[in-house]
Amino acid sequence: MDKAADIQSEQPADGGRETNGSVELKAGTVLKDRFLLLKEIGKGGLSTVYKARDLVAAKAGLADPNVAIKTIRAAPNVDADVIALMHREARRLRDLVHPNIVRVYDMDRQGDVHFMVMELLEGQTLAQLLRKAPDRRLPAAQLYRLITDLAAALGHAHASGIIHADLKPGNVFVQNNGIAKLIDFNIAFPIARPIKTREEDTVVILARFGAVTPAYASPQRLTGAEPCEGDDVFSLAMIAYLASCGARPFGKMNALEAQSDGQKPSRPEGLSFLRWQALKAGLTLDDVGRTASVRRFAETFCTPDPLSFARHLISDYLNAPEEARPQVSNAEPPQETPEPAQAEVSQNEAGEDLLKDAAPPGQKPETRTSGDQPSEAGK
Repeated sequence: MDKAADIQSEQPADGGRETNGSVELKAGTVLKDRFLLLKEIGKGGLSTVYKARDLVAAKAGLADPNVAIKTIRAAPNVDADVIALMHREARRLRDLVHPNIVRVYDMDRQGDVHFMVMELLEGQTLAQLLRKAPDRRLPAAQLYRLITDLAAALGHAHASGIIHADLKPGNVFVQNNGIAKLIDFNIAFPIARPIKTREEDTVVILARFGAVTPAYASPQRLTGAEPCEGDDVFSLAMIAYLASCGARPFGKMNALEAQSDGQKPSRPEGLSFLRWQALKAGLTLDDVGRTASVRRFAETFCTPDPLSFARHLISDYLNAPEEARPQVSNAEPPQETPEPAQAEVSQNEAGEDLLKDAAPPGQKPETRTSGDQPSEAGK
């Protein structure tokens, strides 16, 4: 998982303990007289996730009263506007209902601890799954199902006006039944100083534009541009490449470094031509030439069809700005060298040559001029 970080607070929430100015909640803590924390099940750079029991649901006799509680760090340099933004974004996510997106039920706070109440999932993150997989890659059928699930989730989010903007294996949860779900839409806080990161670590660069993981982010995200659909396309293609061959397309370089160095990804072994073309289009470092949507990427990568692929190429070409289209040379084509002139041959001579080719061996062919009349025997 990502590097752990404590929840900053001046006054610990009930059941928490204060250590060097930070708060760590422990099992047995009850938040808002309703959510009993059972155990810690994950940590991120900005949050901690607990398995918890909804005491109200349990009292009502619901079959499964367990939920996940994600507590968010409230750092000293976070202003009221950012906290308000986090709550507004949580309310938007609460309405983002899709089979491939983890459910967010509510957002609340206790003291300086802000927390989300979420659907409890059984399974493991894609990062954990890949670490256990042979050669750190997925079987083809599992890979294509994964990308299809993620594209469906991202497409739904995009249609609702939400960009994930920090897609990575640690933010993808694969349930025990094989269904993949997007988790952690990273409502993030700014940091006061640069930090060294591992590949899966999240670095916050803009308070209102969320967080970014350099290993999976597009060059545009790494330069601080406002997130857009193309950023999620790029990160999805990065995941597809990683799960295809067990390595990232630019090695240890992030996308911005690869762009500066002129790096190009190599074709994963065993990947078909059409799938490789789809993958390359999603990994395009220039956002202008990148695949237009996550749905199109999934369609061309998971179920490639030559005719569909050609239609997409033509559509992308026609819709692209002129400067982004492949350049066609206006130079005059090279002149062909004329073949040496051959001596003219009379019709009679040509006819004689044909007759020679057709006459039986040892027999001289009969010739006549155009004025000769056939003999009576030939009539």
